[in-house]
Amino acid sequence: MKKAFAALALIFCGFYPCFAWAQAAARVPSAQVLDDNSHFPVRPITLDEAYRLTIKRSETFAESKEAVKSALGQVEQLISALLPHVSFGATQFLQESPNIPGLSFIDITNYHEESFSATQTIFDGFREYLAYKVGKLGVRAAKLAKDRAESLLYQSVAQAYTNLLMYQKQIKIQKDTIVTMQNQVDFLKYWKRIGRARDSDVLSAASQLAQFESQLELTRGQEAVSQELMRFLTGDDAEFIPQEISLPALPSRQPFLVRAEHREDVEAARANFESAEAQTSIYRRSRLPTVTAGGDYFLNNVPFASNTHYDGNFNLSFPIFDGGLISGEVKQSKAQEKSAKQALSLAERTARNDVNTAYSALHWTLRAVNALDKTAKLAAQNVEAEKSDYKKGLVTNLDVLTSITTLLNDRMVLNQNQQQAIYAAVQLKVAAGGPSNKEAEVRQALGETQGKVKQ
Repeated sequence: MKKAFAALALIFCGFYPCFAWAQAAARVPSAQVLDDNSHFPVRPITLDEAYRLTIKRSETFAESKEAVKSALGQVEQLISALLPHVSFGATQFLQESPNIPGLSFIDITNYHEESFSATQTIFDGFREYLAYKVGKLGVRAAKLAKDRAESLLYQSVAQAYTNLLMYQKQIKIQKDTIVTMQNQVDFLKYWKRIGRARDSDVLSAASQLAQFESQLELTRGQEAVSQELMRFLTGDDAEFIPQEISLPALPSRQPFLVRAEHREDVEAARANFESAEAQTSIYRRSRLPTVTAGGDYFLNNVPFASNTHYDGNFNLSFPIFDGGLISGEVKQSKAQEKSAKQALSLAERTARNDVNTAYSALHWTLRAVNALDKTAKLAAQNVEAEKSDYKKGLVTNLDVLTSITTLLNDRMVLNQNQQQAIYAAVQLKVAAGGPSNKEAEVRQALGETQGKVKQ
């Protein structure tokens, strides 16, 4: 009879973990990631879609567009200096009659004058052409600054996106671990009832379970904060479910370094340096003479010149002494030119350093992911082995709890490094000038916005 009872107990012990796991799974649904108390609709989203929404909503991007428009307006003003200026003037004269005998030709109290006037700069050392060049370089720098803002915006969106994805996967990992730990607690409670486990075994497992549950609540809070950041960036009130992104492969470094030499901010610094050089030349040429031509065509002239219908003039201005004004302007502009050259050198070195830093981060994070993946798989096998050995009395309950905690930590670190590798790949693209599909995303976002405005 005792042998039969022992055999029945062993059979029950074998099936009990499955029964306990089902109970724990019913209490903690592992598939649930988002908070049931959310007031926003659940919405799946991709990284490219999040970027498009952010572009439409971003005030920074709108400011950069207005800066380009402002620079274009300045160029239009500079073009006007190269073209002739034509104006029309009309004057009505009213005066008291002098009543002077013999001067009847001026004894006219009411007359008018209408004329067209034109002026054109013939020579000024080509300063106006250089000023026009400076203006075009300013427009180019503004456009490049806008492009760089787009790239950095993509990187910010990618960071928020991968953080949210990491926290949601972390919640899933923690819930699965809580199911495993609850299963262990139920198992130990049964063994305590049959005299094979102590109270301390049950309490230590229950304490570890409570700790896991508290950590889950902290992660939920971090996920909620990430949701708020995504709502701020995109302007869309939703509970986002970011779609999975495949782990990137390690590319060759050299193409990124070549692209970084022409990154938006590097080209903008180069345009600013060229602009500073042209500005110095403008100040130097202020010492050259200025020649202008002008003329008038009279529809109605003053009475004593009523038969004169046109006139013309040439003006020459040659600076002789200006109190050191031009010399001071040249020195100041030369200093700004040297400063712009240093800024260009810094931009080039920064771009190269950004590529090397992002590439190293991607390289070593991918290596860590490969190692951690093996570690997590071995930790999962170890949990099962520790449970089996505990039933045989080969290990203690503390060994089992330690193995479960180790598995949780390994999976969490693996998840963090996977998302870090994805973000490092984005950083590498941005370090070289932005993602290849950035322009298409911007055009699509702006097209959608313009379509809504027309409607």
